[in-house]
Amino acid sequence: MLASVVINRYTRPAFSLVELLASIGLVLILLGLLLPALAPARQEAMRAACLVEMRQMAVRISLYAGDFGDSVPFVYNRDPLTGQWLSLSGEPLHGDWLETSADYWLYPMLDEYGGSFIAPQLRCRADTVTVQTAERASGLTGTPVEKIGVRMQRAISRSFYYKPSSLREDRGPLGEQDHRVARLAEVAFPSSKALLIENTPFHEPGFVATPTSGIPMPCRFTIAAADTSAAWRSNADAIPAIIQHLSDQPLPRDPIEHDRIQRLMAAFEYTRMGVLGRDW
Repeated sequence: MLASVVINRYTRPAFSLVELLASIGLVLILLGLLLPALAPARQEAMRAACLVEMRQMAVRISLYAGDFGDSVPFVYNRDPLTGQWLSLSGEPLHGDWLETSADYWLYPMLDEYGGSFIAPQLRCRADTVTVQTAERASGLTGTPVEKIGVRMQRAISRSFYYKPSSLREDRGPLGEQDHRVARLAEVAFPSSKALLIENTPFHEPGFVATPTSGIPMPCRFTIAAADTSAAWRSNADAIPAIIQHLSDQPLPRDPIEHDRIQRLMAAFEYTRMGVLGRDW
């Protein structure tokens, strides 16, 4: 009797191979049904993180301005004798440097982010472009990837780098005489003026030019205002802005991506009257 009890205790039924495979298959099917439902929640979480990070960046820029004459970060210096704009290494600037000034605003604040141009809090969670660019440059130069000076995907509005009087009318290409770093106190409508702009709509990767006219479809961008608030804004809802170096003709039928982004973002980057105007 005792032997029988002992034998029954250790001979419980177990899964057969067929049952095990069937269970695994059922779990995979359930996962396949659940993942599409979880994807929107994941995207929404990434969008929320973007808004938080953009607001924190705007706050840091505001704190920086408080220590440096109320001016937003700027990567160039002006020679007090000649009035010539110089790079950080002291070289005279020429060509399209005005266009890139807003894309490298981080230089004066680099210590705020641990000396890294690709610090996680500087990048959108959906952004793979910035890291890939830095990794390629690192492989070519041997420079540590976090030290590569990449262009910021979250750029300061170019309205902060031009004289308001130069943006009142579309006068064509702007020159060195039109340049002046604005002060935050000069912003006339802080809650309606873009300070930081996520240059690429990473959360809406499907934006394309329409097949007939080539005009880009409306897209939403993560925008931080001059009052440090952050929200989603559409280029279609923006108050019409000056578009530098762009004609009023329809876009090419198949423009390169940079061209499309530039035209989309012009609604917030070149506001008429600059910091004295409003973007929405």
